Amino acid sequence: MADISERNSLKRSLLNTQRALVGVITPNLRAVIIKIDHKEELFYSYYYYEGELSEELLDLWQCATAEATADFWGMTEEHFVRLDYPKEIPLGDGNFAYLRKEPFLPKSFGQKIVYNPSFNYGTVKLALLSALLGKITPQIRAICVETELTTKKSVVYFYHDGTLEKETKKISQEVIEEAGQTLTEFNALIERQFERHDYQGERLKDEKGIYIYRRKESYP
Repeated sequence: MADISERNSLKRSLLNTQRALVGVITPNLRAVIIKIDHKEELFYSYYYYEGELSEELLDLWQCATAEATADFWGMTEEHFVRLDYPKEIPLGDGNFAYLRKEPFLPKSFGQKIVYNPSFNYGTVKLALLSALLGKITPQIRAICVETELTTKKSVVYFYHDGTLEKETKKISQEVIEEAGQTLTEFNALIERQFERHDYQGERLKDEKGIYIYRRKESYP
């Protein structure tokens, strides 16, 4: 069983939040910021959105927070703040767990992550999570990653709607390059693949690996 310091670590909290956000991210969600007060043992989460907030979305995001903080040792506090673009998102001393693509992005995404000396699934997911900040576009339905620890190779699958746009292709390359710079110290190889899966009211099929992002969609 993990000790309190590990359970309350920033890295674990970011990974837990990223996992909890899979399937609940909507176009009007601008950012999700988390902040941990180790002295007071408090986990803060801030959801910044634009437009009106429906009861359905509020419920979904509250459930995501509950899931993200399930193994946090301490108290939690969540905030849902309407902040229409182009108002600046106040990062403060927190860290972005999600940030949508906008013309003007923050200069900082939060504390720099110190990676474990070993190459593992968490290392890969954290590197990709950081690389994806400020790069998610509406065309991207989901992103999955497959990692082979023995060969230190990862393949990132980008599932998209419609004909692959130049912007999406360019962004995906930026994600791979940025994550690759982090994983270089582990002599890891990271590749990308595209798969077109048009949304027709059904869930994605034949997805590979582990979700690191999936937008919210409606199903019968």
